Amino acid sequence: MANTKISALSSATTPLSGSEIVPINQSGVTDSVTVANLTAGRAVSAASLSLTTTPLSGANGGTGQTAVTTGDLLYGSASNTWSRLGIGSTGQILRVVSGVPAWGTDYTGTVTSVAATVPSFLSISGSPITTSGTLAITLSGTALPTTSGGTGLTSFTSGGVVYASSTSALTTGSALIFDGANLGLGVTPSAWASAYKAFQVGASASVFGSSGQVYLSSNQYIDSSFNERYVVSDYASQYRQVSGQHRWSIAASGTAGNTISFAQALTLDNSGNLLLNTTSVGSSLASGHIQAPQGIAGGLTLTVSALSTRYAFNGGAANGILILRDNSIGGTAIWLLDPNNGALVISTNISATYTITYSGGNWGITQSTGATPKIWSYFMIAGQ
Repeated sequence: MANTKISALSSATTPLSGSEIVPINQSGVTDSVTVANLTAGRAVSAASLSLTTTPLSGANGGTGQTAVTTGDLLYGSASNTWSRLGIGSTGQILRVVSGVPAWGTDYTGTVTSVAATVPSFLSISGSPITTSGTLAITLSGTALPTTSGGTGLTSFTSGGVVYASSTSALTTGSALIFDGANLGLGVTPSAWASAYKAFQVGASASVFGSSGQVYLSSNQYIDSSFNERYVVSDYASQYRQVSGQHRWSIAASGTAGNTISFAQALTLDNSGNLLLNTTSVGSSLASGHIQAPQGIAGGLTLTVSALSTRYAFNGGAANGILILRDNSIGGTAIWLLDPNNGALVISTNISATYTITYSGGNWGITQSTGATPKIWSYFMIAGQ
């Protein structure tokens, strides 16, 4: 091989494996190096490259493509993979289909008119738009119908209760008024004291109550200062349940808005006593009996003095029945009182002797013998 020219050497088998050895002159000294190490660590510069195998792949900085056509687009179709999208047709636009670019129809076009319609409770202005403009949508003043979750109403009565007038309609009016605390049926509730909750019906009837008591009244309300007042100009009456008692009160006719002076005319107490025109039970009245005070017009008046043997019954010219019970043995005498014919004894089982008199509209009882009686229980039925 000595003195043999390189050009005289036989050609090596290609491609090279990289393990071949070539001589080099390095700093005046001839050395050897493998082909693989000949360019190791050094950039290679070349005007052009010719590949002897497949196109340079994307993983190596290539495209993996062997041809290109005018208008082609390259896009990544997978990891480290480039694909080519051919040019689309005139008027098409680039879209995304299934995650990759694709040509498609251009739907933008040219708008010549835009119009809109709205439900009746809305109004629209500016429709249609043929060049440029704004569509303005506002409330029309027509009520939102119940079928859309509205009330179907555009106005209300102050305090009026909204209620269903059918299966698909709501209504309101003055027939049922709620002022936030009290309810009126056919009437606006009066200015009640806040301690009371009332239901007023019509011109003057009321059912109301507060803690521990309930009332049924005619022509009455209780104001914020707890004064009882007339609703209208007329008579007033009241039924009240309180402390286990039933109380009936009456009042003379008065002027609307004025205070009422009630008289408690009848009381059924929680012992079962019925008290006529009085509120206190006599010491000698047993439970479950009727007691009347003096001075009942057209009825019965008892005038009793301590240890007296005389009892006066002022019943006017009325007749009726008197029941007297003996104090000592519990016997009972019954008289039929008739001012025209005197007193008639219906029955008696008491030991005392009594004389019944009538004079000047007064009935009198005088005891002749026996123990002093007491009015244990009695009633008077007055009539002409």
